[in-house]
Amino acid sequence: MSTNTNNTKAAAIIADPDLPKVTITREFDAPADQVFRAHVDPELFARWIGPSQYEVTVDRWEPTTGGNYRYATGEHWFFGSFHEVLHDQHKIVQTWGYEGIPGGREPGDPDDHRPARRPLPVDHGLARRLDGSPGDDAGQRHGQRRQRGLRQARRIAEVLTATICDVLPLIPAPTAAAETGPGFTLETGMAVGVESALAGVVRPFVEAVAGDHGLQLEVVDGPAAITLELVTDDEELAALPATEGVRADDHAADSEHYGLTITTEGVRIRAKQPIGLHRGLTTLRQLLINGPGLPGVRILDAPRYAWRGLNFDVVRTFFSPEIVRRVIDLLDTYKLNVLHLHLTDDQGWRLEIDGWPELTGIGAQGAYGDRPGGHFTIEDYNDLVAYAAERFITVVPEFDLPGHSTALINSYPEFGKTEDAGGIPMSKLDADNPRLWELITDVLGQYAALSPGRFLHLGGDEGFGLTDEFHRDFLDRAIGIVHSLGKQVIGWQEAARAGLGEGDIAQYWIDFTDRLDQMFAALSDGSDPARSDLALEERGRQLVELFRKADDDLGLAVRNGAGILFSPVSYCYLDRPYADEPDEDQREQWQRLGLRQAYGQISIEDAYDFDPGQALQEVAEGAVISGVEATIWCETITDESDLQFLLLPRLAGIAERAWSPAGRTWDEYRPRLVAQRSLWTGRGYTWFDPPALAGS
Repeated sequence: MSTNTNNTKAAAIIADPDLPKVTITREFDAPADQVFRAHVDPELFARWIGPSQYEVTVDRWEPTTGGNYRYATGEHWFFGSFHEVLHDQHKIVQTWGYEGIPGGREPGDPDDHRPARRPLPVDHGLARRLDGSPGDDAGQRHGQRRQRGLRQARRIAEVLTATICDVLPLIPAPTAAAETGPGFTLETGMAVGVESALAGVVRPFVEAVAGDHGLQLEVVDGPAAITLELVTDDEELAALPATEGVRADDHAADSEHYGLTITTEGVRIRAKQPIGLHRGLTTLRQLLINGPGLPGVRILDAPRYAWRGLNFDVVRTFFSPEIVRRVIDLLDTYKLNVLHLHLTDDQGWRLEIDGWPELTGIGAQGAYGDRPGGHFTIEDYNDLVAYAAERFITVVPEFDLPGHSTALINSYPEFGKTEDAGGIPMSKLDADNPRLWELITDVLGQYAALSPGRFLHLGGDEGFGLTDEFHRDFLDRAIGIVHSLGKQVIGWQEAARAGLGEGDIAQYWIDFTDRLDQMFAALSDGSDPARSDLALEERGRQLVELFRKADDDLGLAVRNGAGILFSPVSYCYLDRPYADEPDEDQREQWQRLGLRQAYGQISIEDAYDFDPGQALQEVAEGAVISGVEATIWCETITDESDLQFLLLPRLAGIAERAWSPAGRTWDEYRPRLVAQRSLWTGRGYTWFDPPALAGS
């Protein structure tokens, strides 16, 4: 039997002593990533979901002593032995038991010097050592730990089965899905049944289904074709994996967990909280992509990370509230739950602030280049927050300090000075001016009052021309103001050099310090005739010097107890240009869009090929990941079509990495991505559709 170290399908299988044994087949001469399938008798194994065949994930697969085997999922090891050989294509192995004690020695470990013996059945008894000898008190305690681990793994194993996600048009892929037989056809005139107090949860779904699919559904109080149910004690939902990270709102960590079942009788969605019902309805909307004939399916689902967002730059190009609402709709479609609005920068100020009229009277007039400015009134902002909240999306506003303050200083020149240094806009606020701190306190106070979420974003990035001491002390004071308002602080990773602490978040974005010279060499290549070579060279030197300081940021955040939001340039910056060759009718946008002078190109496949947790540990060991956030900067974006072109299709892939269990591959994801094209076409979106993807 060969060692398998690569299989990353869907889930673990264990043998429950109270239920029939599970057998697993593996193709005889299969490669390392070959699909494994578990076969159980569905009538006897009634607590298992779905049909009698499942794909299973193992992280590591290896033989042990005596012809036995073991395989691992995460820190949990499972044991078994060969049972028999069927014809010449499959082996059947019998799962015997489970040992899930992290760091424990398991039979067959190379450094295990106990006598080799067959692994014990899981129900062998508490008062026995792992080697089978009679137990003492220590052995009983060891067995109790073992049984606690077994109970947890048993619950997970009953839920985390291999899935039919690959053939369903679902992004993100759900935690577990299984066929249930014939499905159900949804028709106009049918109803969604939910108690009257929850009718507001259903309204966005009914509107979206009408707009996307032309189905007119009613809402009733009671059972219907689609029935929603809040549950308080559901073993299957409780068995779903815990969601990692930090929520931007006040919902519980498991509030988005849901179950969805479709049979010939209709659709049933259950959850502990209304937000879970909404996520289930979102999945149902995606299942309608292929038409009103819904597949018979059973889904249990939960997000991997609590914070799943998009940072949307509305400064360099201002977008109307109507366009922002359409962006919120897109986030909702892919179960993203945070809209981080970048509202202030050098180019403009975008939110009305009572008592400071020049912020919008002067500061809002500009944008990038010669684009028109604009701003949100307080009423506009309130409407956007409410629209997002109906879809369980939290708006997190950003006031970028102390750099990127040109628009503020243009509005109130007494508060600082600005200059252009080699093409870099430099702004320095006058930290000794008490009236400036009145403005900052007012802005943050109004941000806090208008935004029900737990966080305010203070920027803190790219302190061009600022001393380290000034940057730190200024942010320290601003952080204190936010905390005094009862909010937590999120800032770009440079804010970790100030007073970010427990409960705050540093947003990781600088993952390019190992290639700074290469990145900024282009600034002195003569490509910009408007600036002298000397100025470009100085600009590049300053940028290299500035970003080299970033290597210590995440370590500082970890040591001070702050969480890390995963947003690195390599994977999460959607203004990176595409590497895939475009069709001729998209070549103009493809060439024009994306910061080619700053970032390298990336293919759609490579943009999907990352794991947030693993990537973060590689750069900040011990970091606590708060979530995942995509970013779209708008230097090259002129209108909504440009915006959509850079958002899609890559935003969907980031959404999957933020929600779905680790281990999904491009080959599994690609057909589900292609299936989204009919939805995007119906909505009138512009998206990058290279021949390589279109020919899938």
